[in-house]
Amino acid sequence: MNDPETEHALCAVMKDFVVTVQELLEKRRIFPALILLYSATDILGSLLRPKAHPDTSGADFKAWVDRYLLSGSSLPATSEDLWAARCGLLHTNTPGSRSSRGGRAREIHYVKGDKDFARFMQQEIQRSGEPKVVVDIDMLFDAFIEAQMKFTRDIQTDSAVRDTVFHHAKAFFSHHSFKVA
Repeated sequence: MNDPETEHALCAVMKDFVVTVQELLEKRRIFPALILLYSATDILGSLLRPKAHPDTSGADFKAWVDRYLLSGSSLPATSEDLWAARCGLLHTNTPGSRSSRGGRAREIHYVKGDKDFARFMQQEIQRSGEPKVVVDIDMLFDAFIEAQMKFTRDIQTDSAVRDTVFHHAKAFFSHHSFKVA
């Protein structure tokens, strides 16, 4: 069961993610765009955790990424690669993380612009044998938009998904602004 206020909050948050990342990318503010993109993925993934779990985990992030972001996408990364990239970026502003240093994931290096350049960079990395992957930022953003659309369809058509999402979304952060005269 859902209520209109929670539904409105969820839709507003999802729209804000897309609009804000798009604005940041248009202004070539890559670092903040990636931070928001990974944070948004983390938040959306947390909405599918079991109701009895008050805390979210990397497994929740990776499950959402596998189900929505990578399904049908041509992104060259795995959910483990994206989790590691998220950890490296958010915790140390580096492409490395505990997972990539431990060999469980490849470091992600980003390009924006020419798709041929991304392919060329990936070929060069593969020749070197380094455990890295090149991800085109625009491709990642497009996959995120598509993932949100798939997620929204599941919320609308799958009662179990809807029930779990709205259970968690009712506690979403909200703010109220006021002006002091």
